[in-house]
Amino acid sequence: FESVTVDIPGMGHKRISIRTSALEEKSQACQMLSTYASELKAGFFPFVEPVAQVMAELIGFEYMEEVRVHAAGAMPELVQATALAVREGQPAARPEMAAQLVAFALDKLLGQMKEDPDVPTLSAMVENLSSIVELGVAHPCVQLTPEQQMTTAQVFAHLVKESLERRAETAAEEAKKRTGDDEDEDEDMEDVDEENLLTTIVECVGQLLKCYQTAFIPALEMHLLGLLQLLLTPDRSPSDRTAALCVIDDIIEHCSADGGSATYIQQAAPMLHQYAADPAADVRQAAAYGLGVLAEHGGGHYAAVQAAQAAEVLL
Repeated sequence: FESVTVDIPGMGHKRISIRTSALEEKSQACQMLSTYASELKAGFFPFVEPVAQVMAELIGFEYMEEVRVHAAGAMPELVQATALAVREGQPAARPEMAAQLVAFALDKLLGQMKEDPDVPTLSAMVENLSSIVELGVAHPCVQLTPEQQMTTAQVFAHLVKESLERRAETAAEEAKKRTGDDEDEDEDMEDVDEENLLTTIVECVGQLLKCYQTAFIPALEMHLLGLLQLLLTPDRSPSDRTAALCVIDDIIEHCSADGGSATYIQQAAPMLHQYAADPAADVRQAAAYGLGVLAEHGGGHYAAVQAAQAAEVLL
């Protein structure tokens, strides 16, 4: 047994004892169902609906992070099983059913993201959402609607803002407590968790741009562009600047074919030139990759003089 403090509606904070072995069994059961769906693929389709209902409830399970993580991890596998069943033409598998499952999964995942207190769990949920988005590249029946794309961008903005606030609070506390060269391993781990969360959000944004291309730009501009501009400023950490540069790279790479990146290219070029000479290796790598996709996809918007400048920086 293990004692934990929980918030019980109408009763406030109460300390209760939980049989942890039962929680571990619940987590393992979620993981096994996810594995079955992954291995059986379309063959698991007859079981998708009841399993999705159970997993949806456990995504918000407050007593154990692993249960939430494994329940969320089952959702992409269930979506894939349904999408493959639709492709195979199984009698009961219809495109609208796949779209309903995606809407159901998004509602549960995005809802929990706004409330979950555990940063590594948030990263896992964003990663699972990214897997659902990736499925939309090959399976149009599970693609997100424009409204769902907008909601996703809005929740991501919420997560980034909260992460920045937590990091600012940690930095302020660290400045008060730390003396000389003393280091706090717990605070270092918190920093790593926050960096991982930002990385998974950026990767999911990249998947959204890959799948929806310019159609995702309105959601990006409405909810995330201001935060990206903040993360790109020279006083931000190398991990922040790298994350923001990766989004710029994805915009140029995936939104140039239909002209969606045109407004970004002129603004991005000087910044990519600047950061290609940054002291931080990860920043240089992201900027150098951006210059590469800019040369490949920039077309007439990327002037020859700018290309020559890029060559000078890289050489």
